[in-house]
Amino acid sequence: MFGVSLSATAVTLGAARVQNDSLATVLGREGELLGGPITGLNTKRYALGLVPIGDAFLAWSATARPFVAVEQPKLSSGNSWWWLPWLLLVWLPSLVLWGVVRASSRRVDGRGTADR
Repeated sequence: MFGVSLSATAVTLGAARVQNDSLATVLGREGELLGGPITGLNTKRYALGLVPIGDAFLAWSATARPFVAVEQPKLSSGNSWWWLPWLLLVWLPSLVLWGVVRASSRRVDGRGTADR
């Protein structure tokens, strides 16, 4: 939808981990931020637990390993800050639109108060 595929993102996360790419860290953080995680005693579900197939994709991506490797390479824990401007670019228009819609709904009678 709108050029975004959540299943493709989860598969990309697994592939990035296998290739020791820093994108894995960024996608993992983004999933924690936007995925709506719910943590239980021994479980963690994303999308408020409503999409079990998404949890299956994430379980696969978290355990993805290359077929031929002597040792799994360590993931870099570098400070990746480049994703922050992109996050603001996505969220800022949404917040502005939300504010405009909210303000227009309050101006029902022209004085700034809604009739109830």
